[in-house]
Amino acid sequence: MNFGKLKALSVALMLLSSWISVSAYDFGVNGLYYRIVSFDDLTCSVVPGDKQYSGDIVIPDRVTYNNRELTVTQIDPSAFYMHKNVTSVKIGNSVTVIGSRAFAECSSLTTVEIGSSVKTIGGSAFFNCDALVNVSMPNSVVDIQSLAFCSCGALRKITIPSSVTSIGERAFAGCGFLEDITLGNSLEIIGNDTFNGCTNLEKITIPNSVKTIGDNAFYNCSNLKEISLGSSVEEIGSNAFALCAITEIVIPKSVKSIDGGAFSACSDLKKLTIEDGETQLWLDYNYYHISSSPFEQNVIEGMFYDCPLETVYVGRNFDVYSPANMAFKDIETITDAVIGNNVTIMNGSMFRNCTNLTNLTIGSSVAEIRQSALEGCSNIKKIQALNPIPPVINTTNQDCFSNSTFIDAIVYVPKGSLSAYQNADVWKKFWNLQETETSGIFNVNNERPQNIWVENGNIIIDKTDGNVTIYNASGEVIRTVNSKSRVEIPVHAKGVYIVKTKDNTVKVAL
Repeated sequence: MNFGKLKALSVALMLLSSWISVSAYDFGVNGLYYRIVSFDDLTCSVVPGDKQYSGDIVIPDRVTYNNRELTVTQIDPSAFYMHKNVTSVKIGNSVTVIGSRAFAECSSLTTVEIGSSVKTIGGSAFFNCDALVNVSMPNSVVDIQSLAFCSCGALRKITIPSSVTSIGERAFAGCGFLEDITLGNSLEIIGNDTFNGCTNLEKITIPNSVKTIGDNAFYNCSNLKEISLGSSVEEIGSNAFALCAITEIVIPKSVKSIDGGAFSACSDLKKLTIEDGETQLWLDYNYYHISSSPFEQNVIEGMFYDCPLETVYVGRNFDVYSPANMAFKDIETITDAVIGNNVTIMNGSMFRNCTNLTNLTIGSSVAEIRQSALEGCSNIKKIQALNPIPPVINTTNQDCFSNSTFIDAIVYVPKGSLSAYQNADVWKKFWNLQETETSGIFNVNNERPQNIWVENGNIIIDKTDGNVTIYNASGEVIRTVNSKSRVEIPVHAKGVYIVKTKDNTVKVAL
């Protein structure tokens, strides 16, 4: 792959290898060279020899020399480094460690079968094996170290066993043909740059065990369209999903922090859902570099820089000390924003200069709208205020709303609260205040049950038992049906809807 960073790494590796001393061997058997690791345990390791290895390599479980049987327990660092005629490797079941750079730069290596006892795959073990297509990795593997499979340009599929708890930095970076990644259900840490530049990857499911997604983890996965974040993710690093092709993203309630630029330059990202939750979310808002090459970058700013967001759902408070005040500042494509019922404060400059924001729902717990939160949102036509007590609007320097909004926008308030809004500062300036029956915004489940789906413009609920109610994103009732069988409800306008049944309350999107 023509990535500046990977080229620099390759050069560094070459320089590093220039001073690595070649391991001395103690004996050779059947074309392989060995070093005795322990005379007491009669164990040995595969090492470089007098001649370059070539062809199909089979590393045995045991080897006999001078009538002594020794167990092969490891492959030494650089054992096969730059042996360009090695075509396949089968590693025996007694080997526990594949050393650093063990097979790096083996440019003809196409297939690797890793034995059932290997625990550690060392740093750069298969670096730049650009013909490598197939890797079989057993459940014994615990540690995949940095750069282990970096720049394996022909690798198409990888399954990380459930025994692995962390993947090192840049372990699969630059694997441009990698299109099928399965992550094991014990994985907790995805390191920095782990899958950076995997440009053929279209879908990734982050298992529920993962807690940390490192900086640049999926940076420039330019065809990555679907991301499912597991329910235990706590940290998403800077630029983690920058320059991806996702159209929507759901941030689980487990996430505590998202660093700057995490979704920057996702030029197809239109829908964002931050799940309902109690924990405050830290959103960084710093200047970050975005380009297709980490060494050829431009300076930009913002969490969602250059993302054409249209629909935003915010289900919990942002940390008041984080730079999240400007989370959606200047995103002119946003048309619909919903602030959920767990949110108590709309941060200052939150939607500042979102000039096409048309529909705004303010949840039932919002008590304060801080200065400039909606400054410059001059096209708001509809506000659904769900708190019967009018939120306090901070107007230290200037009003939150434009004059045209005061004149043209319709503000729906809960039944029985009209008088309170008509007498509240700022709210009383609106010419069109109306009471309405409203459902509020529910704490909804992200996991949609199998009996609810969308098809051909219809919301379909199979095997219902009682009332089914459909709400729009503002909490208004669209339709209520009582049934004990399959229900198909036509919905003519695209958008986010809430489906409430006896057992579930979920969001669906048309």
